[in-house]
Amino acid sequence: MMLFHFTPFLVSMALYSAPKSSTVVGFEISNLAKINRGVIDNMNNRRSISALFASLHDGPKQAKHHVTDIQQTDEQESHDPHLQQHQQQSLYNTIQRQRTDIENHNQHQLQHHRRIDVQQYNQKQSPLVMSLHKENKDAPHSHLVIDHLAHPTSPLIDHQVQIHEERLLQQDRQEFKEEKSHVLTLEEISPIYQFTNKKGHLKVVNLYGLYNLFIILITMPFWLLSMEVLQRLGDAIEGFDDDRSKFDYSGKIWCRTYLRLVDSYPEIAGDVSRLKDKTEGGYGGACLFVANHASFLDIAVLCTVLDPVFKFIAKDSLAKFPGVGKQLVAGEHVLIDRTDKRSQLRSFKQAISYLQNGIPIMAFPEGARSPDGRLMAFKPGLFSMAVKAKVPIVPLSIANTHAVMPSLGLLSVQSGRGKLRVYVHDPIEVDGKSEEEISSEVRKALLSELPRDQQPLE
Repeated sequence: MMLFHFTPFLVSMALYSAPKSSTVVGFEISNLAKINRGVIDNMNNRRSISALFASLHDGPKQAKHHVTDIQQTDEQESHDPHLQQHQQQSLYNTIQRQRTDIENHNQHQLQHHRRIDVQQYNQKQSPLVMSLHKENKDAPHSHLVIDHLAHPTSPLIDHQVQIHEERLLQQDRQEFKEEKSHVLTLEEISPIYQFTNKKGHLKVVNLYGLYNLFIILITMPFWLLSMEVLQRLGDAIEGFDDDRSKFDYSGKIWCRTYLRLVDSYPEIAGDVSRLKDKTEGGYGGACLFVANHASFLDIAVLCTVLDPVFKFIAKDSLAKFPGVGKQLVAGEHVLIDRTDKRSQLRSFKQAISYLQNGIPIMAFPEGARSPDGRLMAFKPGLFSMAVKAKVPIVPLSIANTHAVMPSLGLLSVQSGRGKLRVYVHDPIEVDGKSEEEISSEVRKALLSELPRDQQPLE
């Protein structure tokens, strides 16, 4: 009976840890330029304000229906030239304010969102035109202003805006790759305790690491309890959790909760929406996820991105770790004993079986954690799984986990806010390609979104 008292808490954790969506805002540069040029022409020719909006929004076929109204408007406004000049100046000031707001907003967006999803942007409406429409609803001849919601932008405008945003993406990508390294020196880490492990490697713990340990000790009991309950239900009730997806989701909830509580939830970029799409072209079906491996923190970070059920390919030595070991073993993930060739062959067949049954596989092609965070050479044989199962490969670039939880850190040594980042790349098809060609494409994709200090040394 005691077990059911934890259900509300686990549900709350799931809701709290759900990733927050971000809205990408775009502006139609072409419309702004047309309005600005129209204002200048209007001031020179002393045309009516209504004629300006009619020429902007109405095509040649619709413009003739407004000629009579425009002529009547010109006759009325010609008796009051001061009113006409005031309206012209008012609109010009409005446009100038809009341009200033756009520049300030774009600078704010570049600081807080390193990636602008162009596909999502094309689905949004322009706040500039919407604001102009709102401001002019009560103006004279407001019937001449076309509702932007009822009349979507033209393909030419969308194409021009897309080119502009892609240019910003390229500039931001270059700035990201050239930014200063987040790796701390031993002095900057300020360890309060350090020791040498059995392999002779230095391990340190600082105050931030102690805070991480405190969060782990508080939250892990709930994770262990939820796994125990879900494992027993899955074993007792046929069809309840055959693929262990419910069991595995308890680990995803814990990872997301832990990263939020220690202020290290990563930024997620790329076409993330396709991860839940099970239709053709989506990632929700069978595929091979691959990522660079620079830190023990990579596993928790990946659990914030990969929502569908998937199985890790991991070393069997991880089974000894508390929490993680139970999740891998009871979740029926693919564990490899590198010293036993029979075990490797058995794991290879198990992974292919998962792929053929529609369950994605997550693997690190380097085969081990990079000691300095730089991308290492790939181990052979991994990509042959995708070829044999005829599934695409989806690369995931993980940035700066080596700085937050370096190899010398027993736990994390600094917050991951503004540092940790995962980029979801487009899928790589494997049909008709050799393993060397696939490896080259995957490596190129991963490197394209890694910072400078994670690039291999030439």
